[in-house]
Amino acid sequence: MQIVDAHWEERNFGVTTQELIIEDSDDADSIAAGIDQLTARYQVLKLPSALIGYSRFVEDRGFSFIEAIIHIDTDKDEWGKSLPEYKILSESEIEYMLEFIATGIIQTDRFYLDPFFPKEKVKERYKNIVLDELGRGAVPLGILVDNEIIGFNILRKTGDLAYINTLDGVYPPYKGKKLSGLLLGGCIAYIEDNGGGRMYSGISSNNIASLRTHLKSGYRPNGVTYIYIKHI
Repeated sequence: MQIVDAHWEERNFGVTTQELIIEDSDDADSIAAGIDQLTARYQVLKLPSALIGYSRFVEDRGFSFIEAIIHIDTDKDEWGKSLPEYKILSESEIEYMLEFIATGIIQTDRFYLDPFFPKEKVKERYKNIVLDELGRGAVPLGILVDNEIIGFNILRKTGDLAYINTLDGVYPPYKGKKLSGLLLGGCIAYIEDNGGGRMYSGISSNNIASLRTHLKSGYRPNGVTYIYIKHI
């Protein structure tokens, strides 16, 4: 069990936030002890699939289920040979990407669907996430079709061979043209060019369209975390 002070969410929404991360080795006593230690106004409890039997236990303590995060990954064995071209975004292209993100491209996760959070602040949150990722060394990729940037992807190296795909999006002129899979292909091309061999991500259970796209592109589900929240 871990308790994390999510100071970044306090920056985004102005409310103290704590995350209680439950581990497979936890039991009712340790979960209850962890809940008793929470003092933030916004409390998040993350329950691994192995302990889904404790769902009623945490609900009885005031938490409400809001989403599941489906953990997915893909490696070289799943990658095709025909991959799109990409480029590293310039400063002006990054600014355009951030403006696009701030319009509200994510409307399916627990923050956007929670009426407690103002929609404008939720939109700004995703821009802040990308800025934080870039500060950690993430790469802003532009995915190219006929030498035009159709969308972006934020990719960060997490190990010798592994990368995490944080956020992506297709730009408005190219929406509805079934190009989402190319965003993932561009990531794979970058990873291969830089000696990597594995990519992983997490998809909200509220975003079935994204999950479908990822699975079609060679991702495999490898776990589920159930998310419960409480507002004080």
